[in-house]
Amino acid sequence: MNDRDKKAVIITWCLVGLNYGTVLQAYAMQSVLKRLGISPVTVSWCSKETRKLFWSKSNVNFISWMKFQYFVSRYMGPVFQCDRREKAEAISKGCDILICGSDQIWNPKVFDGENVYTLDFGDKGVKKIAYAASMATGNLSKKNEMILDQMISSIKKIDHISVRETDSRDILSQKMENPIEVVLDPTLLISRDEWLKISCKRMKKKNYILVYALGEIKAYRAYIKKIASKYGIDQILWLNLVKYQSFEDKRVKALDPVTPQEFLGYIRDAAIVFTDSFHAVAFSVNLQKDFYVIDRRFNLRQKEKDTRIDDILERLGLEKRKVRCIQDIDHIEKVIDYAPVNIKLQSEREKSMEFLKNALFEK
Repeated sequence: MNDRDKKAVIITWCLVGLNYGTVLQAYAMQSVLKRLGISPVTVSWCSKETRKLFWSKSNVNFISWMKFQYFVSRYMGPVFQCDRREKAEAISKGCDILICGSDQIWNPKVFDGENVYTLDFGDKGVKKIAYAASMATGNLSKKNEMILDQMISSIKKIDHISVRETDSRDILSQKMENPIEVVLDPTLLISRDEWLKISCKRMKKKNYILVYALGEIKAYRAYIKKIASKYGIDQILWLNLVKYQSFEDKRVKALDPVTPQEFLGYIRDAAIVFTDSFHAVAFSVNLQKDFYVIDRRFNLRQKEKDTRIDDILERLGLEKRKVRCIQDIDHIEKVIDYAPVNIKLQSEREKSMEFLKNALFEK
């Protein structure tokens, strides 16, 4: 069989709640494989218990859910939703390559005991690759370390392992001797021009700040107002995917959940992006936007450190875009010089693609 005729099954999460990052990283992974001549099928794995948890927090209705379904049907190849291991195994039967990734599939907090995300199944001789799997944390509680220990035996059997964050590599390297690479999220493997091709047409002519926050908005209000005053912008568009939240300010327009194409368009056209989301940061960088990012663990009081955003900011030299206290806003540069950022991003892209090509085509 020619390498270019191979079939790959991607195990990830895609249609789990309303989350632009999960859908767009799944789209990106398929797109990159197609570009390399591989035929991809995506299995969106999520146990019933985990799915209920995500949906309980999402500001979702039938119309918004169908917007995501439409994107998947129009822009992606086959995507199967699975909550039973036997179904995932059946779909993967006869494939040449099993790939797990990307996103928080190795976060111990979402481990369901099935070891589907760690590829603990598959035909004899099938090649197994982990691409940009994330644990989402730099330090584990005792409980989550015990959960990780249950995952390790399966992870060790993966032929080529890469993770999205340096901390994930460091934690895993303490428990196994396999070589582990740090690579980019799939969304950053796709160029700005490629993303613009599927983004919607311009919808707002007036300058605006786009707010996309997955934490509690009330903890961010003062920060957003200060940024609006700093730039003299009097329109704030708030994309809210979390239930039971409000933002009382005449400058704020709350957006109902939009399509993934519109999500890209709102970031593309924003004067400023304010977020606590890893993927909103990734798209802000890729689309060359000025942005401010705040640490979500601040208002969720998490004991474990979420390192996802810190890691990508450090690798691209954008650490100073992080807002740790409201006074930081006064000292953060208004405009990002993207020339040095683009050099770093291109270097990271090349390293990530080299890992993926070697993993896919190595005999």
